[in-house]
Amino acid sequence: MMFGKALPSMRRLVGAALLSVLTSAAMASDDGHGAPKAGAHGEKKTGKHAAVESELDGLLRRYSTANLTALKEKVCLITPKCATDEGRLLDAMESSRLILQRMADMAEAGDAEAAFHRGRLSYELADRQGERAQVDATAEYPDMGKVLRRRWAQETVNGQHFLAIAAAQGHPPGCLMLAERIAARVPRTEPELIAHLFRCAVTGFLDNKDRANAVDAFAKMRKTIGPREPLLLEAHSLIFRQTPPERPWRRVEPAEALAERKKVAP
Repeated sequence: MMFGKALPSMRRLVGAALLSVLTSAAMASDDGHGAPKAGAHGEKKTGKHAAVESELDGLLRRYSTANLTALKEKVCLITPKCATDEGRLLDAMESSRLILQRMADMAEAGDAEAAFHRGRLSYELADRQGERAQVDATAEYPDMGKVLRRRWAQETVNGQHFLAIAAAQGHPPGCLMLAERIAARVPRTEPELIAHLFRCAVTGFLDNKDRANAVDAFAKMRKTIGPREPLLLEAHSLIFRQTPPERPWRRVEPAEALAERKKVAP
């Protein structure tokens, strides 16, 4: 969903910088050094530390609780004979704001998992504001739609910013979500960045021994980018060369992949 003019041109700068980082990371991952290892990016601890809740897990749990409390208080405020006051609602909203700020601070300090969840929550907020802008903007309150669209635009920028932090560190879910979000823009731009983000997701999941999510990321990549994209054939090779031993796959270089594509789809 898009409203009015495109978001600020900073997206192009973010995209160019992120593409450069992803290209370097992809080259490093071919030698086994560029993608996250198994156990990275938020996997739960085992053994005697299994019951210890991380700071990020605690923030996510408290954020969910605060949102649920705020929703209940909003419903209660418009329900006759429901005993509440605006103070409880404001307290829950302030708690949510502080939690988001703490997650943002962790993300800016280099925590890829925090950056992913902060970006995800921003995009969820943007989606809700976009839906409200269509429903709540009425002839009686014409400015409501403008306010909601501004909030939608700001949360969209925030979502891209924090997902870019995660993706630049090779965080597979961050790469995948950012690829899907950028690909959903109308008109679609930055096809090279989208392809590299999908590749980041595929290789990251594979390096984490998570083949199911790698295959899912590849399926989304295949539906999104053009069949002539060399990275699509490379991602296919990376996934399926690992499964049937009788059909070993080797890495296909981009120039070779493009040549093969031209043979079957000139």
